[in-house]
Amino acid sequence: MVKNKKVYPKKYPFWLMVENITLKAIDVGQLPVLIVGIIFIIIFMRIPPEDLKSILVRTRINDYLLSIFLSLLWLFHSRTQRSMYKIEIDRMAEVRDASEKSLTGKDPKSSED
Repeated sequence: MVKNKKVYPKKYPFWLMVENITLKAIDVGQLPVLIVGIIFIIIFMRIPPEDLKSILVRTRINDYLLSIFLSLLWLFHSRTQRSMYKIEIDRMAEVRDASEKSLTGKDPKSSED
């Protein structure tokens, strides 16, 4: 049986939820994104509804332009990452083949042949 196991109460308190979300954000490196998101939520909650409606109507065109721009950035980033990963995989395969050749004394069989 496992000792020192955390037992949570049946009622899941709000601050325990906030703690878990914050710790997970820190763990995956998304704490700055979480903080900026919370700041935006607070700002939008403080704006009067009449002003918020006018802001949202004005920014509809900007939203489309922003989504197109971000899609193009994502496309460029994914292509760049793919080529970087391919170069690294090829390098690792060469190191593996050289290591196998030095250990066995013969060329390794290729799955591509």
